[in-house]
Amino acid sequence: MDSTARRTWPGPATLRRLDPWLGPVSAVLLGFATAFFLIAMPLDVLAAVVVSVGLPPAVAESPVVLALVIALMLAAATWAGFHRLGRAGRVRPAPVALAPAAAPPVAAAPVLRRTDAHPDAPARRPIFAASDLGPPLDLIDPLPADDPRGLPAQPSVSENPASSPAASPSISPPPAIDPGHAEKTSVPDPPAAAFAYPTVSVAPAAATLVEPPPSLTRVMARLEAGLARKAVAQGERETNVTPLKREIPPFRGDLRDALDEIRGKSAGGP
Repeated sequence: MDSTARRTWPGPATLRRLDPWLGPVSAVLLGFATAFFLIAMPLDVLAAVVVSVGLPPAVAESPVVLALVIALMLAAATWAGFHRLGRAGRVRPAPVALAPAAAPPVAAAPVLRRTDAHPDAPARRPIFAASDLGPPLDLIDPLPADDPRGLPAQPSVSENPASSPAASPSISPPPAIDPGHAEKTSVPDPPAAAFAYPTVSVAPAAATLVEPPPSLTRVMARLEAGLARKAVAQGERETNVTPLKREIPPFRGDLRDALDEIRGKSAGGP
């Protein structure tokens, strides 16, 4: 189906468009129901209704004819109404065709081979410039073969003025100084200081008394006193020995000799 035909305005949805037999069937059913209602109505009630409407009382004497006439009138009115609705449904506005939207341009996608689309396909051979791309493009025009000059190793001075050596500047002798004029020239006094920094007197720091290290003689005396106290303490701990053994033993010969040797060296002896 064409897209233009599918987008045509369908028009109003009326009863005639829904079912073409709905109007006639409704008219017949309404007529039969009206006729049955009038025939089943009592005569006195029917005569009162006819008189109240303004019809002559003789009409109420034949209820069957009255019922058929009224049923036919209602059926005709119903059919005419459905027919009018059907004509209103057939009068449709002009179809409005919506132009299809232009499809966006799709870039040319690369063609994928079936072997490449398979997940287990082996890798394709890489592209080599030497064998697949052909000879390189000549983007730079080569020098003509018949050029006798070729490319000079170094441009000459005439062709490149910027490379020519610059002329050495001429040095002029200093002007002569007149001795009389030099004596008259006065030397200006040095300018006075614009700002004089205030002098700040700094008191010398208090001298810290540093105790000199003890001499070797004092160290030896302290060592002998410590050894003596150690010997006394060791003798007092020996309570289960005889009094002869509790006597303070003298220093061992090797320790005494070492102390005498150190004392002699500190005193300047041999």
